[in-house]
Amino acid sequence: MNGKAVNAIRSFPGEGIKVWGARTMDGNSLDWRYINVRRTMIFLEESIKNAARAYVFEPNVVNTWVNMRSMIDGFLRGVWKRGGLAGTSPEDAYSIHIGLGDTMTPEDILEGILRISVFVAITRPAEFIEITFQQQMQKS
Repeated sequence: MNGKAVNAIRSFPGEGIKVWGARTMDGNSLDWRYINVRRTMIFLEESIKNAARAYVFEPNVVNTWVNMRSMIDGFLRGVWKRGGLAGTSPEDAYSIHIGLGDTMTPEDILEGILRISVFVAITRPAEFIEITFQQQMQKS
């Protein structure tokens, strides 16, 4: 059943009926095969998105990008130290991209659009899954 992305349902004496497995419906995908990966990604996405809201009234300029990168780095470093990301160093576990020419164009900045790309290694070091964010900021 596991090859078909189906979790077995088993009955255990004294414990009742349980789902016996950890696969998602996307069982053929290397990135999204297991529930723990999906749940970790949801946690990371929601946490970063909620923290980024604190910057919504800041100007879309270099100082804001540096502050946001530092905030995200501190959060991801903590997740990595607790074993939530794969890799022997933070560089193996995640990378953060934000700024003009990296994630944004001059037009994005004029329109007050902030774009962030975060790459995280959940299951294997240096094999990243991308999370992208877009937020409307105060116009420069």
